[in-house]
Amino acid sequence: MKLEKDEITQRLRAVKEAAKHGLESSSRSLDGVRSSLDNLKAQSEDAFAFAALAKFSLADVEELRTTVTETMKGLQVSNLAQCLKDQQAELNDALANGADFEAKLIASEERISQIREILSGKEAELEALTDVNKENTHLQTTLNERDMRIQELESLQPK
Repeated sequence: MKLEKDEITQRLRAVKEAAKHGLESSSRSLDGVRSSLDNLKAQSEDAFAFAALAKFSLADVEELRTTVTETMKGLQVSNLAQCLKDQQAELNDALANGADFEAKLIASEERISQIREILSGKEAELEALTDVNKENTHLQTTLNERDMRIQELESLQPK
């Protein structure tokens, strides 16, 4: 019973650990996206500096800046939405596994209860058999004593 509970507890820990690793993986992925976005932002700033040095018109620079910003925001939102979707799927899997293990734990506890009832009945039967065995031993002793008395009486009778 304790082994089964330990096994189920160990499985639940494994499920939690898997969910944790999934969340950590998603976090690392977001960090990578942020790093890429930071790199893109740095590159865009370099491009803006180059544009200023090249004496582009201010209107062209503003239009380029707006386009890059909107693109970065769109990319960030898209990547973030995908990461959230992936995390939700992993969490749903972990919850389903947890529910499955909980159902198995309940079934195991019910089986343990049934086995305890059977064991209790067997213990009562064993106790009854022990009492019968003691009674049989007592009766056998009484029979042996009776047989010995009969033999004594037969030996005393004349032939």
